[in-house]
Formats: sequence, C-alpha cells, structure tokens
Amino acid sequence: MGESTYTVDYKKMGGKSMAIMIRMNPKDAKEFLTITSSKEINDVGFNSLSLIGLNSIFKRFYHSGMDALIPRSGEYALDLFSEKDGDLLISYADKKMKVFNVSKKRDQ
Repeated sequence: MGESTYTVDYKKMGGKSMAIMIRMNPKDAKEFLTITSSKEINDVGFNSLSLIGLNSIFKRFYHSGMDALIPRSGEYALDLFSEKDGDLLISYADKKMKVFNVSKKRDQ
C-alpha cells in the first residue's frame, strides 16, 4: 500500500497506483520481493485497510470453493488500484499477459 507508478507497455497504459497485490507461486517469491532490513511496527490503520483490500481481491480472483489458487511457477497476477484506470487485474501465464479492468468489467 502506498503511492507507486505502473506501466503496461504493450497496452500503452500507466499511471499512479495506490495499492498492489501480487499473487505468485511461493517458489518465485524472491523474484518479486526481497527484504533487506526491516523494523517491526504495529500500524492498526494499515492492517485494517490491507485486510479490506485483501478480502475483496481474494474473493474475486484467487479461490475455487474453499481452496486457494496458487499460480504455476513463473506465472503471476497483479491486482492494482489506480487513479486513472480503476481496479486492474494483470495476469501473466503461458508467456502471455492479459489485462482486465475490474471497475469497467472488461478486457483492456
């Protein structure tokens, strides 16, 4: 959560984002995120907002019945909340990227 920018070159999309959730195979975690030093804090507001976003995203995209869906190694999905484009789901599988605008309920 926090301010960031995104670009999807082949769709000529980009802008500012407020939050991004990455769904990946746990074996690929180090390719997406490396924590070099951290300080433990308890931010109740951040935790509450994160749970709201996580619950919404997870319900829509990442489960089948009671089972969590885990992408195959090398595949991932990003859900991002942007000022310009709304809620976007970007998935990469079988060497192809697909962008779906959740806010507008259509492929981009």
